[in-house]
Amino acid sequence: KEKNMDITINITEQEKTILESWLGVGQIEAWLQHAIDNQIRKAADEVILQQTKFNPNKMSINDKLAALSKL
Repeated sequence: KEKNMDITINITEQEKTILESWLGVGQIEAWLQHAIDNQIRKAADEVILQQTKFNPNKMSINDKLAALSKL
């Protein structure tokens, strides 16, 4: 069963204004979620490369999760 985790990131009003001018109003959360997801994927792929005989670039997300759960 998939579990969700809440992460809180605090930014100043000035940082928010800069990010919104760069990303667009209302796009900060989606941008941050993508950045977090990408870092998780990179870390998982690195573990798979180091600890198994599999190539994570050729694996589905379900296969990656199965391989990680066995480690």
